[in-house]
Amino acid sequence: MWRALILLASLQPPTGCPPPPPPYECQTLPAEIDFGEVRTFRLAEQAFHLDPRDLPELSIVDAPFAARIAQGEVGPFLHLQFAPRDARMHVAELRVRLSRACEEQTMRLIGLGSGAIETPSLDLDFGSTPQSEPVELLVPFTNTRRETTSVSGTAPNSIELLPTLFELQPGERREVRVRLSCMSPGPFLDRIDFRTLEPSQQFLDFTVRGECLP
Repeated sequence: MWRALILLASLQPPTGCPPPPPPYECQTLPAEIDFGEVRTFRLAEQAFHLDPRDLPELSIVDAPFAARIAQGEVGPFLHLQFAPRDARMHVAELRVRLSRACEEQTMRLIGLGSGAIETPSLDLDFGSTPQSEPVELLVPFTNTRRETTSVSGTAPNSIELLPTLFELQPGERREVRVRLSCMSPGPFLDRIDFRTLEPSQQFLDFTVRGECLP
């Protein structure tokens, strides 16, 4: 009987030892992360704590999003950032595999860049344009902030901006004339760029498309 008691005692864990770790389980990450509205050149961040036993692998995510694995006081975490340079909606996908035992997960990243200047569309379609005469489109800009903002524009040789440099008072709306002079017949695809100079930078990149008729 004494031998049975000694054997039973030897099978009990020593007093004061930490309990065994729980079995490893693959964590389910959110399918979508919405950073909401973030002003251009500001930074928004979100973090998700991971199991210390994770060995995560991340796909490369395009700017203005960024993703990395960082170490905190309570263990590793997935660190996500959104830093928009232009005022528009941004969408990207991040693929995450927490360990070799886990399936790859896809996280959809969403964020809206908000700037001082607003315009209805960043796509300018001139349609079918005669090569013999210039054609104009009017592009409206509105200053939504409480401070005066200066705006500068650049364009290729075939496009003229009137004006190229202007100032908007708080709440003011102004139209810029975009004049196209076709250089050669056929479809064309180009871009024009506007940016605010003060008090903080904001980029507005317009796509210009159409077809020049002979």
